[in-house]
Amino acid sequence: MLASIHPADWDVVAVGTLASTLAKGACWSHALQLLEMVKPTVVVMGAVISACERTHRWIMALETQML
Repeated sequence: MLASIHPADWDVVAVGTLASTLAKGACWSHALQLLEMVKPTVVVMGAVISACERTHRWIMALETQML
């Protein structure tokens, strides 16, 4: 899904919106991919942690906080 999109074309709002959408959908693996593709912001980090939390991936959420 994310592989066909080029992160260089995104602005901060687009990245934040995508991150929040992935979190609401509990798409933790896609959220982690997004984190690897863009410069992490507070919004993106929070959304990734939220996506991990929603799927009970507590260890992954904690590891994400350590980045």
